[in-house]
Amino acid sequence: MCQVCGCAEYLQKRNGRKKVIIDRAVDLIRKLEVTTENLSLFEDGEYICGLLGPRVSMDSEAAEIWDVVQTLHRCHERIYQEERKKALEAARDVFSHIPGGVSKPREILILYHQLEQLQREVSDSDLEALGDATIRDVFRGLRKVHDNSKQRKYELIQKYGL
Repeated sequence: MCQVCGCAEYLQKRNGRKKVIIDRAVDLIRKLEVTTENLSLFEDGEYICGLLGPRVSMDSEAAEIWDVVQTLHRCHERIYQEERKKALEAARDVFSHIPGGVSKPREILILYHQLEQLQREVSDSDLEALGDATIRDVFRGLRKVHDNSKQRKYELIQKYGL
């Protein structure tokens, strides 16, 4: 769990009440307008952000390597300027397909991340107790959304020439 999206704090406050988690997850599904048809678009939003930004914690040993990479990028600024332009266009396109993604990409992805974390707490029997079949299907989709993540990332890289 993480602090950025609030899921860790949210789960700590639940005091063992699974209904609170389920209700919050259902609220997020509705607020984000997540469906089985658009679920992969939210993942694409996470993937594209991962491709665009450093995947290094600045307090790790890798920070030194990241600094070297940044120095090299500055040496080849013209080359990377074109790549950044392509990457930004790719991100704009990806977010344009996510409900609310263009106007509030940060909020949308943080809430989606929270939803991913909360759904891990929902059991099969909890799902069966939900009255809304569409919501159940979204929960089931969330469980499988990472099954082909390497392929999806590869497809994004190919599609946008990154």
